[in-house]
Amino acid sequence: MKNRTMAATVGVVAFVGLAAVAPATAGSSSAVSLEEMLPILAKSQSSSDHVPDSIDLDALGNISEDTIRFLGSDHAGSYWVGTTASDDVCLVMQTAADPDMAASSCVPIGSFYRDGLRLMAGQGMDQPETNAEAYLFPSDINLPSSDSPVSSARSAGGSGESASFVSGAAGELDDLDAFEVSRDDGTTFHFAPISREGL
Repeated sequence: MKNRTMAATVGVVAFVGLAAVAPATAGSSSAVSLEEMLPILAKSQSSSDHVPDSIDLDALGNISEDTIRFLGSDHAGSYWVGTTASDDVCLVMQTAADPDMAASSCVPIGSFYRDGLRLMAGQGMDQPETNAEAYLFPSDINLPSSDSPVSSARSAGGSGESASFVSGAAGELDDLDAFEVSRDDGTTFHFAPISREGL
């Protein structure tokens, strides 16, 4: 299973963390289109969707500029989703602590359907205030309820059924626990938060 995480920086060392991807499960995602998984990609691109000039989408995994959609921003960073010519789905972030730092995590569409996307980037665990963390889920996955206001999922697709997106500074999403969802098509969605062990 292919899983790629990349970072591009100017003048700093990138720290990128990614949780291990769960093994493939029974079933197939072929009946579910990418636009169904991520309704935001079915919308026309607007000027607000573009990444800043400082973000090199080629260096971050050859992400197609015309597929980029803005997911949102918070005090930790700004976030986008896009795809590659090889049909990978990519989560892109620019950290607020260092706007010269951008990172991405790219996985095949089937892996996104089974596991979603997760990404953490910053200048290292010895500087946790610089680290942003983000999770993107297919539209049929809802996070278990949480009392944390930071962990409340934001819509990434507008009206109707939409993908969920959660982000914040590293440590703010520690209340996210691993979970699984069995789907009617025979697949199982696996969520595992980013592990900071060994980072």
